[in-house]
This record gives sequence, C-alpha cells and structure tokens, in this order.
Amino acid sequence: MSDPAAKPAGPPRLRTVLCTCGGLYGALVLRRLRACEQLEICAVIRSSRVIEPRFGFIRGAVEQVRRSGLGYALYLWCSTTLADWLCSVTGV
Repeated sequence: MSDPAAKPAGPPRLRTVLCTCGGLYGALVLRRLRACEQLEICAVIRSSRVIEPRFGFIRGAVEQVRRSGLGYALYLWCSTTLADWLCSVTGV
C-alpha cells in the first residue's frame, strides 16, 4: 500500500563523483554541487599533485619551482595547501 500523503518521487538525481586536488577551488565546487538538487554526490576523490612520487616533499617543491617558476609554484601552494589550511581554520 502506498501512502497517499507521500510526495511523488521526482526525476532521479544524477550520481556524481567529484575528483579534486582540494584547496579553495575544490571546496567551492563541492559546495555548489551539493547545493544542486539534480545531483547526488556519491564520492569525493582527493588527489595530490605530485611531479614524481620518489622526490618527496622538499625535492618535489624544488622541482615544481624549477619547472614552472616561482610565481606559478607559489600560486599552486596558495590555491591548494594554504587554502586547505584556511578552510579548515575558518570552517568553510
């Protein structure tokens, strides 16, 4: 028996997996996707940008600066690592 007071089911929501490297832009995209009634977020995959896994943190950072320049490397750090930290501190 169906409940006559129950709302009829709308169209099915599109099941979505978000692949992101985190940071401010990843948080903003996730917020917008979660607000969309037509989407259902099934999973969030967070990858890390690694030039060469065997390099480690310091050597990887030096290699990033060498390949892309200080300005772009700093932009990447601000938009990912710094933004992650600020988002966690402010609760965004």
